[in-house]
Amino acid sequence: MHKPAGFKKKTFTRLNICDVIFIWEIEPLPMVIIVIIRRCFQKKNPPSFYEKEDSGLANFFQNHAVSKSLTSRIVLLLGTIAFLTLIFASLPLFHVLSKDQGEMIGIEVVERVFLFGFLSLCIMIPFASWLIQKKILSPLKDMLMAARKVADGNLDIWETTSSLTDIQELSGAIQNIATHLKTVLKNIVSATKTLSIMAESISTNSRKITRGAKNEADSLDSACSSVEELTRSIQGIGQSVESLASSAEETSSSILEMTASIDQVANSTGLLSESVERTSSSIFEMTASIKQIAEGVERLSASSEDLVSTIAEIDTSIHEVASHAKESVEIAGNVATDAAEMGMMSVVDTMDGMDQIQEAVEKSAGIVMSLYQRSEEIGRILTVINEVADQTELLSLNASILAAQAGENGKGFAVVANEIKALAERTASSTKEITSIIKAVQKEAKDAVESIQVGKEKAEQGKNLAREAGQSIKKIRDNTAVAEGMAREIERTTVEQSKGITSVRSAVDHMNTMIEQIHQAINNQKTGSENVQSATEQINDLTRQVKYAMAEQAKGGRQIGGAVENVLHQVQQMEIAVKEQKNGSELIVKAVDNIRKSTQEKVGISSELDTSIRSLLDEQTLLKELVSRFKTG
Repeated sequence: MHKPAGFKKKTFTRLNICDVIFIWEIEPLPMVIIVIIRRCFQKKNPPSFYEKEDSGLANFFQNHAVSKSLTSRIVLLLGTIAFLTLIFASLPLFHVLSKDQGEMIGIEVVERVFLFGFLSLCIMIPFASWLIQKKILSPLKDMLMAARKVADGNLDIWETTSSLTDIQELSGAIQNIATHLKTVLKNIVSATKTLSIMAESISTNSRKITRGAKNEADSLDSACSSVEELTRSIQGIGQSVESLASSAEETSSSILEMTASIDQVANSTGLLSESVERTSSSIFEMTASIKQIAEGVERLSASSEDLVSTIAEIDTSIHEVASHAKESVEIAGNVATDAAEMGMMSVVDTMDGMDQIQEAVEKSAGIVMSLYQRSEEIGRILTVINEVADQTELLSLNASILAAQAGENGKGFAVVANEIKALAERTASSTKEITSIIKAVQKEAKDAVESIQVGKEKAEQGKNLAREAGQSIKKIRDNTAVAEGMAREIERTTVEQSKGITSVRSAVDHMNTMIEQIHQAINNQKTGSENVQSATEQINDLTRQVKYAMAEQAKGGRQIGGAVENVLHQVQQMEIAVKEQKNGSELIVKAVDNIRKSTQEKVGISSELDTSIRSLLDEQTLLKELVSRFKTG
């Protein structure tokens, strides 16, 4: 039996009406009768033929819808027809034999009986076939076509009329299924439209919420910036007020000190008057001592020249020491720079290289372990392939046996079975080779993992050594920095000494000049002492005027002190108010920051909601495409 396109082979172990229908679709009536007879008399090798490759509702109705009672009725009908035919064919034989006629007459009657039986069978079989075709097979074909349409998505099917109760129930069941599916699909379409409208509305509102939240976040950012600027301004004002308060306190204390000083000056003015009188008497004594001072100044001038030469020698020595100290500072700085930059850079590069080596080793270990795991998975897959190959070999053996039983018709199938067997053997051989290769790969992967672990430990040791070298270089750098600091201190000290010697030298030169001037001044004092006496009287008059002015100044100072104390009190109150305003602004900044965080969370939630709605719209579009495949009228 050849295999038609679009059909699959089926072997019957029991006969039902659906089997007859499918045979009827692809074979003529005689072949149907042959299959039925073979099924009735052959138990070991049931007949087989090809059926259409269909799925879904059609196969469901084919395998389950037709009850065994319908099949029993057909078999009972055919058996009754055959039984009645044999009875009617045997009646003439019984009638002839009962009359005890001759042998020739009996043979002729038997021939007539068989001829009559054969003619009766020829008449009854087409009639039974026509009856089965009209009453059973045609309605079942219609129902199968309807089931296939339902499986293809066409729900507009028509009702099948039949006088058999089972077929009517089957037709009604198909109609109910189609009607129910149509109602469900209409509800799905309606719900999909409603869902689409709601999703669009929610998406629009979500976008509005997102935009509003973003605008709110931007506004809060601006407000937060303004509040922060206000806080900074308040802090600046607070600092200014604090400075003002401290300045006011200092001013108050200064004014109080000034008032006390004025009082002291007023008291001192009286004493000054007395001193002026005593000074007049002392001037005469001073004139006598001026001569002695002139002699001492001459001796001092000679000593100052010797001091200038000594200071020049000391200045030269200090300059040499400063030069050597500067060179020491440069050498120490270079050593510190080399230790800090080159040494530490080398150590850092070494540690970075060790880290990279360690990362590469860890990645290699991960890759090798992944390769090991993949090889184990391949081994499991090869086990399945071996099992499939064994099953294929068994199937090919069974196919060879069936081909041998089929004789000439099974030669082609035997060739295919042999090819399948050879393919299974080659597959088994290949899987064995692959298994051995995978085991070798697993062993090498295991060795590689161990080697990588050793490399990882070596890299860690190198990293520790580099870290110790870095610590040593750091100690060298610290010691060099100490040496550099000491050298710089020496350099600074020598520079200060050099400056001091220069100042001393300048002072000595200036002292020589002053000595000369003193010498001249003493000579002039002789003539000026007389003028001093006359000036002393004028000083007495001025002292009395100063005493009166100082009394007035002390009175004004006390008034200024009271005003400054009032200003200080106002500044302290202002400082307290600024501190309270500063605390309030800090609370405002914290509140605005919390609101900004909450707004940012709202923006994130709105974005997630928008993404979910888009996914929902995509799913709704997919559902609409699936529903559109069905024809609901």
